[in-house]
Amino acid sequence: MANKKINLRSYHQRLDQIIKFLTSLNIQGVKVCGAAQGGSLLVLVDPAHKKQIAEACLSQGIKVLPSDISTTGVVIT
Repeated sequence: MANKKINLRSYHQRLDQIIKFLTSLNIQGVKVCGAAQGGSLLVLVDPAHKKQIAEACLSQGIKVLPSDISTTGVVIT
């Protein structure tokens, strides 16, 4: 199977700005969630960097909903 380039571009300028900002940080991955325009982003981070990344997001006006991955899915904490 051929390698596919991952397209992180959304259809909303603000989400594109946030994704660009997030990828400049030490994140593991990001997924746009929601229909068409996207309602939120799910961001995977190393627990050791979680606090610094959350603070950086808050400083940019990005709302953070702390969560943990569990065996039953994502749980808002």
